[in-house]
Formats: sequence, C-alpha cells, structure tokens
Amino acid sequence: MKIFAVYFSGTGNTKYAVERFLRGFDGSWAHSIEEPLDFRRAAEDFDTILVAYPIYGSDMPLLMRDFLKTNKQLFAGKNMITLVTQFLFSGDGGRLAYRLVRKDAGRLLASMHIPMPANINMPPIMSIKNGLEIEPKIEKANRKIDRCAECLRQGRSVHNGWGPFSFLAGFLGQRLWYQLFFVSHYRKKLRVNPARCIRCGLCVKTCPVDNLTLGDVTVETQNTCILCYRCVNQCPVQAITLMSKHDSLAQYKGPDGNG
Repeated sequence: MKIFAVYFSGTGNTKYAVERFLRGFDGSWAHSIEEPLDFRRAAEDFDTILVAYPIYGSDMPLLMRDFLKTNKQLFAGKNMITLVTQFLFSGDGGRLAYRLVRKDAGRLLASMHIPMPANINMPPIMSIKNGLEIEPKIEKANRKIDRCAECLRQGRSVHNGWGPFSFLAGFLGQRLWYQLFFVSHYRKKLRVNPARCIRCGLCVKTCPVDNLTLGDVTVETQNTCILCYRCVNQCPVQAITLMSKHDSLAQYKGPDGNG
C-alpha cells in the first residue's frame, strides 16, 4: 500500500504521528496542507490518501475543513485513512474528514485516534509538559501508531470513533458547544502583550491563517485565529495568550522537543 498523506499540524503532534505511521509503508509521502503543492497531481500515483489533523473540541481545525471542501476531487477513486491527534477524547473526530468527502472518496480503511501530550496550558484541566515528563505518553502513542500500521498491512481495519455512541459523545459532549461558543468567542481573544513583545515577527511568519501582522508597536490580530496554539507556544518572550492567563507560563516544545 502506497499512501499519500495530507496533514495539518499546529504544534508538531500530528506531523510526528503521520511520519511515524508512514515508516511502515514504502513509497509513501506526507505533505502539509500549508505548503504549496498541486495536491491532485501529487496524489495520482497513490491508491490511498491519509488525512491527519489535531482535534479541537471533538472538531477538526477550520483550515483542514476548508482544504477538504476545496479539494474533494482529490479523493475520487481513492481509499481513505484518517488519523487524528487528541489530548484525551475526540468522540468521532477521526470520521469527520471522511464525512466531508465520502461522495467522492472510496472506502474508509481506518480511523485512528492517537493520544498525544497537551499543547494548551489550562491547569488543572490540562498542563503542558516537555522532555522526560512526556516520554511515557509518546511511547504509548508510538505503540498505538505501530499497531494501527500493522493492522492495515495485514488488511484489517481500525475503527476508532466509528460507532453511533462515538458520534453522540463527540457531538453532544464537545463539538456542538465548541462550535457555538468557543470558536466564535475565542477566535477574537488572542492577545499580544505589548510590554513583552519584541516584534521579532516569528508569530506572524508561522501563523497558518495570516491572523497576525507586525504593527508599529506590537503584533496586531485580525480576529481569524483557528486556535492552533502555534504562536503561543513559539513566542520567544511568552507574550501571547489565548484561552487562559496561564497560556504564556509554559510552552509546548513538541514530541521531539524542538518546538
């Protein structure tokens, strides 16, 4: 099986999981949807497409949703795999991508939910950890990724988040409230502390939706944040907050520790 993987990764977890998974499939290739590419032409030589993204409130990132809506023809005649990274729970998060393109895509071979370390600092609900503190969780994720890959190599399916209970738990437990309140409210809540900001431009450069611009005094926002937390975790002076006043007190460095 040759797999063409398209992914969005906010702070490194999803990229890590995709690269680990594809190690078991020779000739496979992964590409971020943020990078320029003729995706339809690139997918021509592959029979299976993997779509990977982090889960926010049992929902997919807006950037990935827009990509799938724009590129539905990419999946024509292709089998599909979904891989999502989550902190604790995502309900039916792995099937969301398939629902958007199922009229064009072939069979959904697998839906994988991979628990990964938190990239949001909201104690006591979740707290950012790095280095040795996250090694047990990364090792557990590695084992699950490898098991899923082996299942597919043997022609078996992976059914994370497939059933009606998963749908109800994801929709009623998180996604409905996330869509109604969190997205509309917090897209406009990103704040840059002008007393801390050194105007280095790193957040502007790395924002996947051009939400940030470099102003005369500090970084200014356009109220289009997709809650990926990349800028919060990469700011060299911890000047950015989003959902919590604790945001800037700890930064997630990614599964490989490189940030």
